[in-house]
Amino acid sequence: MTLVTLPATPGPRSVAWSPIDFGGTMQGPLGGSAQRVNRLGNRWRCEVELPAMTPADARKWAAALVRGLRNGVSWQIRQVTTPVGLPGSPLVNGADQAGDSLVIDGARAGYSVQAGQWFNVTTGGNNYLYQVAEFVKLSGGAGTLEIEPPLRATPADNDPLNFATPVIEGLLVDVPSWAIDATRLVRGVTFAIEEVR
Repeated sequence: MTLVTLPATPGPRSVAWSPIDFGGTMQGPLGGSAQRVNRLGNRWRCEVELPAMTPADARKWAAALVRGLRNGVSWQIRQVTTPVGLPGSPLVNGADQAGDSLVIDGARAGYSVQAGQWFNVTTGGNNYLYQVAEFVKLSGGAGTLEIEPPLRATPADNDPLNFATPVIEGLLVDVPSWAIDATRLVRGVTFAIEEVR
């Protein structure tokens, strides 16, 4: 199955992000302390609202969303509040990494990775979306990133990282819909994407 790449324009009117969490809180018996139970596999979900569109733009979106309902979608994230800069060509540095930190190299010397910045780890041809948890300035283009959620696929040494144009890949949650108003503008196009791995 080939993912459908959603159009780049027009950009979203709004995007709401939320983690998909497989953990939970376990209440203590007989009034004892509650504790958090974390489980692997957490991932991301986004809900997108598009602006009013011309019929020509709306046709491109409608075609992509309808096809993406069956095949899954890939959509480039806009990091409007995060200065992405010029990251270079960052790579995973070392095999068999796991957990909520990732050792990397190959980035531009002195590149600053911002807290809240999105990026992909491309492993086995799949783009996994992560968010940087803490600011780090890479020394010589190398360093350790604290990430959320924890790694959910073990990357290989030198798997590429995408800080410049990260994407979310997944399935559309609901059937897309839209409406055409009296001015021939298309309004009300919304969709939600959930990562599936």
